Amino acid sequence: MTIMKIVLKSLGMINISVYKMAEGDLTKKITISEKSIFKKLCLNINLLVLKIRGFINETTIMTDKVINYCEDLEKSAHQVEISANETSSAINEISNDMTAQLNNMIEVDKYIGEIVYDYKVISEDGELIENIAFSMMQHVEDSNKIYKQLTERMKNSASSNLELALQIKNLNEKAYKIQSIADAVNGISRNTNLLSLNASIEAAKAGESGSGFAVVANEIRKLAGISSVQAKEIENIINDVKVMITDISNKMNRETEVIEQNINFSNLTKENLDKIFIESEDTLKSIKNINKTIYIQKEKVLSIKSVIGETTKLSENITAATQEVAAASDEQLTSMKNLFGSVSSLTGMNKNLKDRIDSFAKSYKIDEETRKHIEKGMEILREVAKAEGLATMDYNICTKILKENIDKCQYFELFGLCQKDGLRKAITLDYTEEEVYTSFSHRPFFKEAIKGNEYKSEPYISVDTNNYCIAMSVPVKDKKGEIVGMLVGDLLLG
Repeated sequence: MTIMKIVLKSLGMINISVYKMAEGDLTKKITISEKSIFKKLCLNINLLVLKIRGFINETTIMTDKVINYCEDLEKSAHQVEISANETSSAINEISNDMTAQLNNMIEVDKYIGEIVYDYKVISEDGELIENIAFSMMQHVEDSNKIYKQLTERMKNSASSNLELALQIKNLNEKAYKIQSIADAVNGISRNTNLLSLNASIEAAKAGESGSGFAVVANEIRKLAGISSVQAKEIENIINDVKVMITDISNKMNRETEVIEQNINFSNLTKENLDKIFIESEDTLKSIKNINKTIYIQKEKVLSIKSVIGETTKLSENITAATQEVAAASDEQLTSMKNLFGSVSSLTGMNKNLKDRIDSFAKSYKIDEETRKHIEKGMEILREVAKAEGLATMDYNICTKILKENIDKCQYFELFGLCQKDGLRKAITLDYTEEEVYTSFSHRPFFKEAIKGNEYKSEPYISVDTNNYCIAMSVPVKDKKGEIVGMLVGDLLLG
């Protein structure tokens, strides 16, 4: 009964996690017990969560690229449209513009090629996630079959107990019959004893002639006494047997009740497994819909690539002769307008997709425990910012200090240091010195910290580890108390 409660509790936790995942909450993982019969199912669910997080990150990167590339393309197309309208007044100027356009088309074609490749990778990951979800459903279905067999066995056990209880009842009835026989023997013994007493009296009256009869009467009295004792012993044995039968019957009834309760628990467990299976089906449908959307976008990107290829060829022909440019400007303008419309549509779709993807990170709920975790992280970041040597903004000194501190602190995924003008001077990631020197003067965490304020971002999914993080920053001051830079850290949330 205790085992069934533990199993039911485990299934309830799994059911809640799968439901939250189906609703778009990817913030938590399932805690896995090494002894749990659902260990493999939990591992698959956790792997599915990580894969979906990675899929979200890859899609975010790809979507940002598409939006940036499309915005550049829209600007380029708009410039070409203006140039085409001015063809009648400046053929040579149009020729130069067409040359610039051709270079833009070549560059855009390269970007579109990168986008197509990104879509291919995302499509493969989507298929992998779909396979994992299907595998999870299979495990749930197998567990359902096992519990069905378990329920059947418990029902058979209950049926056997009922048959045994009926046999014990029959045995109890026979014990009562034996009790009746013992009572009859006891009655015969009393009558025989009375008869022997009467015979002894008559023998005494007869005197010497009745002495032989007196001996017989005495023996009959002894036999009656023995019969009475034996009848009493039989009565005691029958009473003991009746008590034992009653005890066994009560135990069998209790065992039958326990089995019936276990059957009810098993039925409840089966219902929970059915719910998990339904939620898994819904998750699989959602993943299939995502894959379908990715395929549609991929086809549109290929269509745009085809349009860009045709436009590029047209631009090459236009550049060959100024007169041909003038003659073909209207046709080229029409193509660019079509391209402009396609790019605008793709930009809108990707912005909508980006908004939906951002909602995954926004779904992370900050409870009281997480709030304390964040405050502790901010406290640690303040202490690290006070480390002697950071104010030097020297690449080697500061990198060593940051890596020593990140090794001692498991709260953070990375530390980064920027000097007062926004140039990054050190980071805990394995970057070359040239890769480290990047400007972050436009980032919110830099702007706030350099003013002397502490900064905390909203939760987001890390590209490097697929974990939920919060970016936080504090100012770095020299010995005089003047701000010389800022320290930023990615705090791990889960």
